[in-house]
Amino acid sequence: MNSKNLPFNSVIHESIVHTLIDLNENEHAYMVFQDIQKRGCIISPHIIHKVVVSLTSDNEVDLAYKLILDSEILETASRNANPSLAADALRILDQKGFLMRDFYLEPLLESFIRTNDIDRILETLHLMRLSDMGKGKTTLTLLSAELSKDINSPSFSPQIFFDSMVKFREVYPLTVDTITLNSLLKAYIISGEIPVAINKMDSWFSQLEIKKNSDTYSMLLSGCVTKKNTYAAKQIFDYMVNPKDNQEKIKPNQEAYESMILVSLTQSKYENAFVYLEAMKANGFIPSRHVYSSLVKKCEIHGDHRQEAVINEMKLFGYPIMFGVNLRNGTEYKIPTDRIL
Repeated sequence: MNSKNLPFNSVIHESIVHTLIDLNENEHAYMVFQDIQKRGCIISPHIIHKVVVSLTSDNEVDLAYKLILDSEILETASRNANPSLAADALRILDQKGFLMRDFYLEPLLESFIRTNDIDRILETLHLMRLSDMGKGKTTLTLLSAELSKDINSPSFSPQIFFDSMVKFREVYPLTVDTITLNSLLKAYIISGEIPVAINKMDSWFSQLEIKKNSDTYSMLLSGCVTKKNTYAAKQIFDYMVNPKDNQEKIKPNQEAYESMILVSLTQSKYENAFVYLEAMKANGFIPSRHVYSSLVKKCEIHGDHRQEAVINEMKLFGYPIMFGVNLRNGTEYKIPTDRIL
């Protein structure tokens, strides 16, 4: 499959593992199993059980023990917000001499997030980053979601979390970065508090002397789309494209351009959507199918002749040209393909 450049398929690889174990090719089966693990795929309990049995039959007890801890105990600890169970599992792994990996520490981090334990969150995140882990923005997705549940909570809110970051900055310095601050701002955005997020962004980044990145602004713009706030969106975007104001030299990324197109489409006068579309393409970005389909639907509603041009661009990029419900009459709607062939 690799030689043919075919996309990775976890179901097929699980079948290969199953077959190899049945043929007593346990070592080869475990290699394929590890490949599935490294790609972050969800593996069926049946395959995990077969691999554990095969490892045990080959007297690879430590590997079997590790797999059980990883696939069952840590996952259970995370799902049930039980950091004590996760910590015990990690302690055993450490005693067995296994290197700490992100798929061990992330369940522990998730457990502390679910129990709203800010001190332990900071400690675990710092530990992960010491080992060059947890540096992707997806690591703190759950944190944003949990904080957004009550942004004014006296014990677990974005502001309370920020204050703890400042307090323990010398103890856990690796937790203080753009990714963490963005995740706190994301909590306000999820809650629909865009003005608060903008105010916090200015004060927090300035106080900690940390640089923003393109994700910081595109995240705010996506919130403006949700709230249909074209005024705030234009202010943010104009700052990014104005070299006199934008001393940070942060240029709009693809998400920023798409947000400007989509927020323009929330208005009855949507000419700016096409202006941002052309600017986006001029800067080397290919608009997503969602952007194109949104433009087509808006044009279809208003009888805009530019609908055909947008459809032709969709075809050029290989996007499907099926759409949902015709907003004018409530019937199923399909762009006629014979007009663009």
